[in-house]
Amino acid sequence: MDDAQLDLQDRNRTVFFPCLINGILCTVFFRTGLAAVFFLVPLSFIAYNYNIKTLWTAVLAGILGNSVSFLALNLMVGGGAESFIWDFSFFGLMTVLFAWILVPPYKVFGVLAPGGTVRLITASVAGSIFFLCTFFLLREDSSFSIYLKNQAELISSYYIASAGSDVVRQSLLEEYLRPDKIINMMKDMLLRGGAVVFCILFFFVSRQLGLFITRVFRRRMPGKGLADFHVPFGLVWGLSAALLLVVIASFFKISIAEIAGWNILAVCVILYLAQGWGIMLHLVTRSRLPPFMRLALHVLFIFLILSPGLNAVSLGALALLGIAENWASFRTPKTGGSSSTPGM
Repeated sequence: MDDAQLDLQDRNRTVFFPCLINGILCTVFFRTGLAAVFFLVPLSFIAYNYNIKTLWTAVLAGILGNSVSFLALNLMVGGGAESFIWDFSFFGLMTVLFAWILVPPYKVFGVLAPGGTVRLITASVAGSIFFLCTFFLLREDSSFSIYLKNQAELISSYYIASAGSDVVRQSLLEEYLRPDKIINMMKDMLLRGGAVVFCILFFFVSRQLGLFITRVFRRRMPGKGLADFHVPFGLVWGLSAALLLVVIASFFKISIAEIAGWNILAVCVILYLAQGWGIMLHLVTRSRLPPFMRLALHVLFIFLILSPGLNAVSLGALALLGIAENWASFRTPKTGGSSSTPGM
């Protein structure tokens, strides 16, 4: 049986073996320290290589596998029902939201459901609300408070050590980077767009890695690339309104309005950042440069993004480039209609 027939069968029935493998991999990643940030990547690979039934079956397999592993570990080390509820809620919510982002366009009662970009933002907002609720509900918990304090002390000691022999700088850092101030700063950042930006980047990176693995093993590119991503023109008015709301709410000290403005502003900037990145990829890939020069430009681009200090300038320039495309067409022809999800 050839690959085309196998792909046709995969599109018409649930493939249980990949669901089982997905459940195991998601659970292993989720339980393995720093690798936990990749626990959605196997689900992304399932979405781009099998049908919707297999995707949702894989979600159930992952939730079941994670629950069983948590209960098994708690039998050995001990743990309460509250820990299980938070663990189950987080894993289940993130996998369900991610699967909803990944499903292809569909209709509900004859009406086309929101596009990939709208689903990405909606899911990220839902995930950020969960993060914020978890943070504020658990901050009075003794173990959670100790964990936050330890993380704040690690951050403080790292920056104080970076001062070296500079006594003045070291004393200033010790004054302004106390653990309690760092915790309050984290709370303010999460409320003012940090949580929603984290969710957007988390979902986006997980999907991009799934696309990359699909290209490597299946030798095919499902959907459009980031170089084709466009945001609607009307978003620039949302960006302007959010910025104005932040300024006015800060002046009159209206906290709720200021927090809402910062979150809307963060979402708009992320979308324009993705558009600016797409412009750069378009210009590099469509240029007549030799392949090794294109690779060198990609490496330089990633270096600028990851370099402390330079990354702020680079990301700001990319966002401005994305905003500028509202009036200057850097990519021709420009796609019409609703924009696709970044990376799809």
